[in-house]
Amino acid sequence: MTSSGSSSYNSFAGLDPADIHDCVPVVLYATNATYFAWKMYFSLLFRENNLVDHVDGSVDSRATVRDSEWTAIDATLTRWFFTTISKDLFHTVVTMDDQSIDDYCRRLKLLVDELRDIGAKVDDDLLLSTLIAGLNEDFGNATSNLSLIPEPSFPKFVAYLRLEERRMKGVKERVQHHALAAGTSRGAPPPAAPPAPAPHHQPAP
Repeated sequence: MTSSGSSSYNSFAGLDPADIHDCVPVVLYATNATYFAWKMYFSLLFRENNLVDHVDGSVDSRATVRDSEWTAIDATLTRWFFTTISKDLFHTVVTMDDQSIDDYCRRLKLLVDELRDIGAKVDDDLLLSTLIAGLNEDFGNATSNLSLIPEPSFPKFVAYLRLEERRMKGVKERVQHHALAAGTSRGAPPPAAPPAPAPHHQPAP
C-alpha cells in the first residue's frame, strides 16, 4: 500500500537512516533558539526523500496500519526525532517515569500546545503515538487495548488510562492486603500482652 501522495516514494532514496546527525546537525533544546534551525533541516530532509506525507497529516495513519513499509518508515522518523533532541527534552516528551496519568498527560498536552503556538504542526496521530510511547511498563497491557478504542482521540485515551491506573492501584492494594494477611496466618508472633498492673499497696497505719 502506498499513499496517494507517495506514488514515487522510494524508502529514503538510499539514505542510511543511521546518518540522521549528518542531515540534521543541530540538537533541539527546550531552553534555546535551536527550534527553527532544527525544523528547517527536517523540512529539507522530508522533501528530499519524499517523506512529507508521513508528517503533514495528509494521510490517515489508520489506513496504513497494515502496511509494513509505511509503519517501518514511521518508526524511523520517530527515532530521528528522539535522537535529535536533548536528553531533558526527551524525558519531558517521552518518559512517564513515576508521574500519575493526569500529570503525564497534562505535561504532554502543554508541550504540544506550545509547539503549535510557534507554528509546529503536531497532529492527533503524532500526539497519540507519543502518548503511548511514553507510558511506563506498568501500562504494557493497556497500550494494546488503546488500539481497540473506536474513533481514537486524546480525551478518550486519557479517560481509559485513568480507569486503568485506578484498577492497577486497586489490584496493588489487594495484593498487599493479602500478603499481610498471609504473613499473619503463617505463625506470626501474637501481639505482646500488656504489662501487668503494679500491685497496689495500702499505706501503713
